[in-house]
Parts: sequence; structure tokens; C-alpha cells
Amino acid sequence: MALLQAGGSLASPLGLLGLAALIPLVVLYLVRPDPRRYDLPTVEFLTEGDGDSRQQRIRDRFRMSTIFLLQALVLVAIPLALAGPQVPLPGGTSGETVVVLDTSASMATTDGDATRFERAVDTAEGVTGDRTTLVTTAPEPTIEIADGDREATAAALSGLSVVEAEGDLRRAIRVAADAHEDARRIVVVSDFVDDTDWEAAAESVRAGGEEVVVRRVGGGGEDNVGIVDLSVTATEATAVVTNGGETEQTRDVSLGDSTETVALAPGDVTEVTLPLPDGGGELRLSPGDSFRTDDVAYVAAPADRTIETLVVTNDRNGFLLAALDVMGDVRVDVAAPPVSDATGYDVVVFSNVDPERVLEGTIADVRGDVEDGSGVVVQSQDDLGAVGYGGLALIAPEEVGVRTDVRTAASHPVVDGIGFVPAEAYLSGALQRGEALAVADDGSPMIAVDEVGSGRAMYYGYIEEDSAFKYNYRYPVFWRQAINYAAGRTPIEELNRRSGEAITFDAPTVVETGDGAVETARLEPTETGFYDTATTRYGVSLRSPSESDVVSEPIEAETGTVETGSTPRSLTPWLALGALLVGLLELGYLKYRGEL
Repeated sequence: MALLQAGGSLASPLGLLGLAALIPLVVLYLVRPDPRRYDLPTVEFLTEGDGDSRQQRIRDRFRMSTIFLLQALVLVAIPLALAGPQVPLPGGTSGETVVVLDTSASMATTDGDATRFERAVDTAEGVTGDRTTLVTTAPEPTIEIADGDREATAAALSGLSVVEAEGDLRRAIRVAADAHEDARRIVVVSDFVDDTDWEAAAESVRAGGEEVVVRRVGGGGEDNVGIVDLSVTATEATAVVTNGGETEQTRDVSLGDSTETVALAPGDVTEVTLPLPDGGGELRLSPGDSFRTDDVAYVAAPADRTIETLVVTNDRNGFLLAALDVMGDVRVDVAAPPVSDATGYDVVVFSNVDPERVLEGTIADVRGDVEDGSGVVVQSQDDLGAVGYGGLALIAPEEVGVRTDVRTAASHPVVDGIGFVPAEAYLSGALQRGEALAVADDGSPMIAVDEVGSGRAMYYGYIEEDSAFKYNYRYPVFWRQAINYAAGRTPIEELNRRSGEAITFDAPTVVETGDGAVETARLEPTETGFYDTATTRYGVSLRSPSESDVVSEPIEAETGTVETGSTPRSLTPWLALGALLVGLLELGYLKYRGEL
């Protein structure tokens, strides 16, 4: 009991059942037969009767002999050793240690003049051993140093900082367990604001015979209101705001010139939608609080969000125009050939044109703009070959085919998530240039794309008057993706990323980050903010309900962990050695008495 009161614990309390072996030992000594007595007349006068002799025998029966004491000590030491008592000891160890240090976003929470991470680093320095392996949790578990001495470990710790992204504490513990088979202990230093099942990982490692110690760092967070999700369309940005603190809070939510005030009780979640300014901006909560990372979301949008689109047609396609009109960032002009000037548009769509009325100069002007960076979409029609698109149609037309299935042939943003319906009529022919994204049963291209100079060309193979695709709910989605591609615009949802989520490029690209310019084909931003290429701006924000839930609760005793500031040391080896020594002492004593 004194051990437990001092902060100790038992790894296997069932081992204490072995103390029941003391019961038969005591009974054995109580019922053992009296020694045989002989009457000796020479000393008979020393006794005064049988009564005194009987009382003496009773006293002898309860007198603790040396042998009984030694045997009782052995029977006590063995069950205690089996129970695995542990005592908490402060400070580091002289042996091998694996330290798991939480570097996730929530560790930036402030309490007074210090952050949780600063306290965590101090704690980690206090538990390092002569050889230390250091594992960090975010953005993914990483071994920072393996088998480092105290000086190397201290240098590694001083070079670490909080990563403004989610971490994976469960997997970090597994990485720590696999990092060194001879490790004497694993010490996890964290605020344990984590939605992974790290407790199960720790128990699994303990079950394998390794020692796992947890050291909680907390403080701050009781006032935290944060942005935990963000969605951006062509015209507006919507933030999901939650109060993860313990008191009612009021915040102003602002983006550009727009502001909305919200009041949230503890645990409340609300959505705030604000107009999207050209170029985007910082969607910010004010005033700030103890966890500042989730007080701002970085919203990226093109500086000029409007896609100027011209539809050239002699037979207005109401379904196409309706699909374009619902796009908040697309402004549509419609012109019937002959068209004298089709230049200056981001995208030109040719749909149902009269070959005898379209001017060669119109097509030449559009081709020139496409080569300079704009886009063109050519829709199929029965007499497509007579129009004379000069290669912009991407197909060498042959004849009109009927009743064909349409299947996706390649992965591309234009056809991503689109399920095409069969075509009642289509134009058969071979692909002249570019890539077919969807094809008919006979291999004829139904959707095709190609780069023309600095711009882009696309072929749309459904003959609209015989097409059921225009009735499909995916039809506007397809045209949204087609216009974005033709205009060379990255979909706005792809411009706004979660921290830790990779951004990939077709080729190595120079990206301006908060730490300077880097050239890479794959960027994994671990800090929130704006990231700029020569043509595109990306916004990276922490969007994590678990990291924003920064109130760090104390770890319950039943989790099998040790309180903050202590390291458990097992007493089992010492108790086992004590039992062995007492046993040897008993044998020596019996030898001394001549009973062996």
C-alpha cells in the first residue's frame, strides 16, 4: 500500500493472489506435533506441575522461529515479484530511450508565455538517455535521430518546431516500437489532442514487453474558437466555425470587405458564408485566442475570376447556354455566324454552326488566340467536316454512327466523376491529334483534348439534338470542368488545400513559400498560408476538428499510463533476487542447525 500511495503501480495485480500461500504455512506451524517428552527425575524438582508446562508449549507454538520468518519472506517476495510493482522516478535514464514528440498543430496552443511545444521539448530533454531515438508525429511519423547521444539529441530537439497540420500519434508509437528492438522504454510527450487510437497502440506495445511512458503537456485552449472546415466556390467562401472552449464566445468573421458576427456556446458549430473577393484573401476570426492557427483560413482565388466565353452558333443550344449561365464566374456572349470579331475571349465554343456562314477569318482569329493561351471547344455535328476548323476539331470525321455506348478512356479533370450515357448519334472517325478521354464502341473519340500552342482545344462528340446526355444531372458538371480546362483555370477547390495535403505539378515548378522559393514537382505544405507559382496561387489552411479541440484533458489512471513528470521503474528483478537470497539463507541456516 505504501508503494501505491507513493505513486507506484502494479503491472499484474493478480500476482498478489500468491500471498494466499502464507495461510497453509501458518496453519502448518500451528498443527505441527509436539516433540516427544521424557521424564528425568534429576530435574523433576524444577517444575511445579503439568499446568505450567502446557502453557509453555502454547507460547512456544506461537513464538516466531527463524525458519518460519525466512519461509514467510520467500512467500511474500515471490507474489510481489509476479505482481510487477513499479515506482515513479523523475528524470532521464542511462539506457536506450525512444522519445515520441508530438509536433502537430495543437502543440502551438499558448498558456501564459509558453506554448505546449516549448514545454514538451523541455520534458523530452529531461527523459533522454545515453542513447536516444527521436520520433515526431506530424505531418507523418518521422525518425529525426536514431541512437543519438545526449548532445546530438539536444541539438535535434532544438531544431524542431510545430507543424501546422494533423499528426498521427498512433502510428508514431508503432514507429517508435519498431525503431529499436533493444529500447528500454518509449516515452510519449504530447497533449494527447488526437483522434487516433493511440491508447490501443500503447497497450499493444506494452503487451509485447516494452515499457511505454506517457508525459502530458497541457494548458490553454479553454477559450478556443476555430475554423475547422472550408469550402470555396466561384462566388463565395463558407467556413465551418466551432467553439471548442469551455465558455460562450463571440467572434467577428471577415473576408475582404465582408464581416459577420457569430456567438457560440461551448460545443456549438456554425457555418458562415461570405462573398469571395477577386484574388481571395484571409478569412479571419477576431479577436484571436490561445490557439491562433485555426483563427485564419487562407482563401485562394484568381485575381480575375470571370471567364469570358463566346458561343458561336446558328442554332442556339438552350441546354448548353443554361449550363454556362449557372456558373457564377462565367460571362457568356452568343454570336451567330458570320462573326466579324471573335477575339479577346478566354474560351470560344463552336456549337451547331452553318458551314456556309462561318468565316475562315473567324476560325483563324480563334486559332491565333488559342495559340496565345485561350481555349476552344468544338461540338460535333453531322456536317462537321464541311466547317473547316483546320485541326481545332481534333477528329478526322467520316460518317454518322448510331446507338453506341460511351466509356471513359483516360483519367483527366474534364471527365473526372462523369458517367457518360449512350449516344443515339455520333460522328465516327479517327483521332487526328491529342488524347481521347471518352470513346464510342468503335473507338471513335467522343471527348478529346489537346494543347495548341499555349492554349487548349477540346472536342465534344455528342450530336446534341439526338443526345440524352443534356438531360443528365452531370451535364452542367461536365461543362464546368470543360470550361475550366479550356480557360486554363485550376478548379477553385483545388486551389484551397488542407495543410499536409500534397500539391502536385506536371513538371518541376518554382513555388514561393513562407521560407523562400523552392523548385519541386510535389509540394507538401506543412505551414498554413499562401503558396504562389508563376501562374497560380494556392491557399493552405488547417482544417481539422481534432486539432482544434485543444482542451487537453488529464489522462485517466485506468489507461495504464503514468502521471506527468514521472518514469516507472520495475521492482520485479529486485524482489526476485531478494526471494532467491532469502531461500539461500534458509538453506544455510538449516545446514548450520544440522538439519541438512
